[in-house]
Amino acid sequence: MAANKAAVDHLLASLQRDLNSCTDADRSLRRRAFDSLRKRLLDAPDAPDEATLTDALPALFPTLLRGFTDGVEKVREKSAELVNDLLARSADPATLLPSLMPALKATVGVVPVEEPSEEIRLGLVNLAKAAIVATGERAEPFAEEVAAIVHASMRDQFHEVKKASCALAEALVAGLTPHPSAHVTLARHAPKMINATLPDLGHRHSQVRHACLACVDALFDFVSAGDVHEALAPGVRQLCGDRTPAVRAAFHVALARWISHVPNGGGGGGGGGGGIGGGKEGEDVDMPDVPDSDVPDLPEGCGLPHARSLLPFLLSGVADEVEANGVKALALVEAVGAANDAALGADANGVDVEGDGSDFGSIERRAATLPPPFAGRPSAAARRLVRALLPSLVRGALTEVREWTSGKRNAGARLLGTIVAFAEASASRHLGDLIKEIVAAVGDDDRDTAERVVVAARVLGAHVSPSHWLPIALDHVVADKASPASRASALVILAAMLRVAPPGSLTGEPMRLLAAGLASGSVRGSMDHPAVRAQLSAALTNAVVGGGSACVPASGDLFRSFLQLRAAEGASVSEGGSVEDAGSIPGVVGPGGTGSGSTGPGGLPPAETSAAAKGIDDLARACGFSSAGELYSRHAESILGQLAVEQDGWQGDGPGQRTLGAFVLGAPPEVLRREMRSLGLILKCAMHRDREPALRLSLLRVLDAAFESRERGAAFEGCANEVVERMISESLIWKAGKTAAAVRYAAVVSLGTMLRNDLCPRRDLLTAIQRAELLPQIGAALEEDYYADTRAAACHALAMLLERCGDRLTDEHRRYVYPELLKRMDDSRDEIRVTCAGVIAAFFRAMPWDYDETNVGYLLKGFLIHMDDPNRDVQEAVCQALEVAAAKKPDAVREAVRAARDTHRGRVYLDRADAAAAATKERGGK
Repeated sequence: MAANKAAVDHLLASLQRDLNSCTDADRSLRRRAFDSLRKRLLDAPDAPDEATLTDALPALFPTLLRGFTDGVEKVREKSAELVNDLLARSADPATLLPSLMPALKATVGVVPVEEPSEEIRLGLVNLAKAAIVATGERAEPFAEEVAAIVHASMRDQFHEVKKASCALAEALVAGLTPHPSAHVTLARHAPKMINATLPDLGHRHSQVRHACLACVDALFDFVSAGDVHEALAPGVRQLCGDRTPAVRAAFHVALARWISHVPNGGGGGGGGGGGIGGGKEGEDVDMPDVPDSDVPDLPEGCGLPHARSLLPFLLSGVADEVEANGVKALALVEAVGAANDAALGADANGVDVEGDGSDFGSIERRAATLPPPFAGRPSAAARRLVRALLPSLVRGALTEVREWTSGKRNAGARLLGTIVAFAEASASRHLGDLIKEIVAAVGDDDRDTAERVVVAARVLGAHVSPSHWLPIALDHVVADKASPASRASALVILAAMLRVAPPGSLTGEPMRLLAAGLASGSVRGSMDHPAVRAQLSAALTNAVVGGGSACVPASGDLFRSFLQLRAAEGASVSEGGSVEDAGSIPGVVGPGGTGSGSTGPGGLPPAETSAAAKGIDDLARACGFSSAGELYSRHAESILGQLAVEQDGWQGDGPGQRTLGAFVLGAPPEVLRREMRSLGLILKCAMHRDREPALRLSLLRVLDAAFESRERGAAFEGCANEVVERMISESLIWKAGKTAAAVRYAAVVSLGTMLRNDLCPRRDLLTAIQRAELLPQIGAALEEDYYADTRAAACHALAMLLERCGDRLTDEHRRYVYPELLKRMDDSRDEIRVTCAGVIAAFFRAMPWDYDETNVGYLLKGFLIHMDDPNRDVQEAVCQALEVAAAKKPDAVREAVRAARDTHRGRVYLDRADAAAAATKERGGK
């Protein structure tokens, strides 16, 4: 020992000159001094042994540490390197800490750090870590210096310094944790270090985020539950959406450990240095050694003090976009559930006090609705834990779903789906808030968010009885002030929940309530919106499929809803303009003309491509009917009764008359015939001349579509006189306006279709003519200014009239008709003149054999001129009409032909007409 003491004294004496050089004003001398010291202490052959060096270093270090603040960067660098190497060679490094740690704190433990070199800053932080690792539990007195270094260095812009600072904090915890007496010290300084670390959980480098997470994990056991709830939990929240899967996976593992951690009487730490984020920077706060008294009262069924704050983050991980992360997170949630049971002293295999819902559908069927990564029903322990915290979990998830940023809304949707998967039937206590926010969130612009919300709705629908959620969901569907988009969102959720409703759960009052809601006026008034139509169709289909025979008591309302959808499909086919435009570009002129946009009768899509038509078939089968026709027959009276009450309020082209149209075009003819009295009354009232033109236009198109089918149109034969006189004739009355012109077009087309298919008895047609209204109205249509197609359609209607009852017209009627036809022969459109020539041919066919020769001569004189028309089609049509006339009045035709020979440029058609007249004469005709 004496020899060693002498060696140390000799070494100190010999190094005094070099130590003095370390503070010399000459920069180069200071650098050389550190080189000389390194050589003599570490590298020289006669360097002191370990024991001698260990005894000498405490006296040497204060002078050596002055190099940390030297003005020359190279001196600071050499000083740090030498101190680090000497620390490693010391057999008792703890003796160096009293001088080393204050020096390190003064250099890199104050804010702002003045060291400009990031490499030196990194070296000093690593030096601090090496000192703590080397001294273990003996570093406890210097925990304050470590906390200061971590607090300051975490603000460093150099990412390697941040990682080294995290490693320093972990080293301190690793050294002191095995010694319970040091836990109070850790608890005093852990909040300050965590406070410094939390901001960098959002650092751009994933390695920094991972290091910060490891640091927080190491310090977690030494912060209070209050600090966890108020500061740590909000700080780590951002890791739920970390862009690196590996960081999220590590976060999930850490969360499971944190949640499962139950602080003991004094080991959990008390107030922790003013709390995470509390206290002034650099301020020393003494912490009493008291139990964790700030833990809030835990709800019944929860024995884990940190679960309320941290469990939502782990539940979010179950819905991680990386499947492997989700599977692991689910296993961790179940492990946390088991830890909760252990903390409560509960039997993990005991009976689930909430019940398994076995009285509400099969467990297997409900489990099948759970989203990935669930492969089956979650464990009972995990379900118990989630149920215990359900109010706060639901509040937190719904708050996130309402956030402004899409990423937070998506995280909230993920969390919500997982919560309801664990909550199962317990979610019924929060249905009002859940459904309200789910309806709002399903319209999110982010597709993934919307899809996850729908998944949550399906889980609710499968696990909660419809008697609980159906009234709440319907309130959003039928809300009077809801926009079409909001109503469509509500229908999305309703359809999703109906899709998974267990068999038999809709029987009775739920089905009646559902059917009445979907048939309500507020829903009916929104059917012009495509999304409302699509989602209503889905909801109705799911109701029928899920309800089965339970649909029978509510089949009337369900049928009405499908009819409304069928009608709305027809409206969607011809969308693209205003009501006034609806008849401005008629599609098919002449036989069968029904207006623009039609893809089927009356514009309705063909039944084989119609979702509503398929739904009506499905409803009929669910009710036990052999065909949809029986469904129409069963509810025809009630449907028409409802429409009769509603028709006074019909305005324009609305859902009411569209529903009537869908009924007329879908019901079997025998049903129409049976209900024609009620149907005719509705049509007469709705098509009165004083009603809106757009309303009459819509119904006229329905009539025209019905008349296209002889079998369906035959149902109207019993009231054909009313159809002609009260519905069609009144719509032909001239009124100013584009829409009124469209009505006249639709009316004359309907008349032509009706007459073409011989759906108006001759007696009724003659009655309408004798009352001196029909022919003048057709004549007015022949002179229509708005649309040339109306004139063409009027020609077709008049031709059909002449073919059906032309032989029963009076001479006065004929004297009115032929001048009107001659006017049309001067029409600006050649196709109309050709059509009109065909009408004149019908006039000749229908006139009696003894019709006045003088009137025939007047007609032929004005008509024959057009056989010299430049258009050969017109010439041919006129010639064919003359050949018809020659069969009855050959003399008049021959006389008119002779008179025209001197004025016509060509004689081919004249010769044909003359030959036809001559042939009639030869057969013995007049």
